[in-house]
Amino acid sequence: KNGYHTEERNIRQKLNIWYSLNEKFTQSLNKNIDTMANKLKENREFIQQLVKGETDIETDEQYAFAAGQVIYYLMSKSKTADRSYKRLEPFLQQVQSKQMNIAVSRMFDTYKHENFSANFKNPFAQVVAYSTSNNMRDLIPTLLSGIFSKNALFSNRELEEDKTIINIEEESEIN
Repeated sequence: KNGYHTEERNIRQKLNIWYSLNEKFTQSLNKNIDTMANKLKENREFIQQLVKGETDIETDEQYAFAAGQVIYYLMSKSKTADRSYKRLEPFLQQVQSKQMNIAVSRMFDTYKHENFSANFKNPFAQVVAYSTSNNMRDLIPTLLSGIFSKNALFSNRELEEDKTIINIEEESEIN
């Protein structure tokens, strides 16, 4: 509705509860444990550097966050009226990074005819080149953080176009 998923607020609230509970139950006696809020800030700074080509993906957490950013950016290229998050299923079901990279590559293949921002190139290349032997299911919270965080892969022009489209849709619903 109005260019937004109708359950986005509920999803964000549930993710917030999940992160908070996860932190509460996994904390040890050491109080210097990173929280999801700290990690989110670090990941946002990391993706900005990755876009500029100033750094490379070095950890599984960075990979998962960057993959989330890439997935959301590719999903934004879809012209379908279905904006539900069930389209995330092919990514959330992956167990190995190799399978995840194939799923991301297939999604790119679907939208390869679209125009992509220069901000997309390096993160996409880094994501599909990264490999880990760890279980991808353990990285789902970070992957979702990348999907729902402000996306750094859009160009300024794309952000303006997106705002214009949303405003036009809102005006047409009023009339």
